[in-house]
Amino acid sequence: MGMNDATAFSTPHILDALQRVHRQRLSGELSFPYGDGLCTLTVAEGDIVALDTVTARERLVPFLKERGADPTDLLTGATNTVSLGRIEQLRALIAEYIGRLVNELANPKLAVLINFKPSVTGSPDRVRHKIASLLLQLYDQWLDGGVIEALLPDRQVRVRVAPDAMSRIRGLPLTTRQGFLFSRLHDGLTVDELVRSGGLQEEEVLRALLALDFMEVITLKPGDESGPKAVRNEPPLARPAAPRAAPQPAPATAVPRPAPRATPPPQRAATLPAANATAPSSETVPPELMAELEDLFILAQNGNHYELLGVDYRAETDEIKKSYVELTKRFHPDHFNRFNNPALQARVDALFAQITEAAETLKDPARRANYNEKYELDKTMLKPQSIPARAGPEKENTKLYAYEDREHTAKQHYTHGKEAFKAQKFYDATEHFRQAVRILPDVAEYQFWLGRTLSLNPQRHKEAEERLLKAQEMKPDRIEILLELARFYNKIKLHIRAQKFYQRVYELKPDNEEARQALGIKKERGPITFKGLLKMDLRNFLKSDDEK
Repeated sequence: MGMNDATAFSTPHILDALQRVHRQRLSGELSFPYGDGLCTLTVAEGDIVALDTVTARERLVPFLKERGADPTDLLTGATNTVSLGRIEQLRALIAEYIGRLVNELANPKLAVLINFKPSVTGSPDRVRHKIASLLLQLYDQWLDGGVIEALLPDRQVRVRVAPDAMSRIRGLPLTTRQGFLFSRLHDGLTVDELVRSGGLQEEEVLRALLALDFMEVITLKPGDESGPKAVRNEPPLARPAAPRAAPQPAPATAVPRPAPRATPPPQRAATLPAANATAPSSETVPPELMAELEDLFILAQNGNHYELLGVDYRAETDEIKKSYVELTKRFHPDHFNRFNNPALQARVDALFAQITEAAETLKDPARRANYNEKYELDKTMLKPQSIPARAGPEKENTKLYAYEDREHTAKQHYTHGKEAFKAQKFYDATEHFRQAVRILPDVAEYQFWLGRTLSLNPQRHKEAEERLLKAQEMKPDRIEILLELARFYNKIKLHIRAQKFYQRVYELKPDNEEARQALGIKKERGPITFKGLLKMDLRNFLKSDDEK
């Protein structure tokens, strides 16, 4: 839709406004009261490209400084608006700021009118904040639980899968939870049935459903209408052939949905409990392979080209080629055809496209130099310490010894990582922990320490959160992990989430002082003995807790 076709509109719902801008590819200005003034987001062809200077100066800049980022160049040359694509290395933090801004406006108790005014808005910026990507992350993590409950209060709402759902999800940066839920959807399932099927917590199901509904992959209908029931023991539909070169629509054979669709294999079989249902007859992804895939998905979303390929910043071209060949052998999309999992296949297609782009960029000296400069990668970073070779007996059982060698190498990286962390060499520590995770991604300790180290870097908070949550999935009741998550959420000002983890620590260990203080629980006095009374300062004893 061009500018001439667009019309001005007003709505009290920020999510509705963003949805209209995204779906109709609108250009213009979204403005709304914010604080003591007016905030204006400039959009171009459905993407957010600029923010008004006053809001940027008074709110965005302090937010970036609080996260340890340098926003000095952000305001350079700006007049009435600040381009949000100029400083590419701040992309993740700016996206998070916009997400938190939208979260504030989405509060149903806040009466704010959002106005859209169409205009011709050209943007030379290469980097735009895609509303689709922003909203997928918003629903996944930034929206408060209370807002989620208000948006989807009825658990008997039925899910209707769009006829062209497969073509819609191709190219969408779905989060792990959103992709997992999509792989389990049937026409006619209620929200309550999806929650009870297992695999995700109730709030995670609601978040994923709202995100898929926003992207028109599904629609949510009132639950009183009759609909087909899920049949989880049917054989899955065959995956139609589709080119992988670009996110083209799926062939016509995938469009009709006259009957309930059988459930494809779970997307996170390695870390999520299985649904209470009969497994489909098609081959499922081995847990070890799925764990490696999940790790690559995180790197593709949060890491850089070097981390995705698993090479050092000083890697030679031959080393980059070798890494690419190894990744191709294991993760080429053709290897996943046999699993009959369209949602997973779409994610692997996108992942491998990123791996190929990373290899092509780093093999070309000019493109590599431009990439390093663009992301301000430190060329002086040293390689992590080498891992000593392991002496051992003759290998009679090749597979057994290969696994033992992998365990040993991962353990060595983990040990060196902790040594580097203790010496405050955090880059080396990150590289060692990342290598340990890459070798054995299903070890909670390795995920935990990688997340803990990444949390020290404001630019890597998103991946840090995913690593810590992955460790907590593996070890749900480990106090150290729960406390680290609580501290992390406090650090990034998500205090409600932090309280949830402190509450869990208190339930597991009521005498934990940090959890008690965070929850405002005062230590109970034990029984007073005569001997203890003689040693006690009676004046202090007679004071109330508040006076102390």
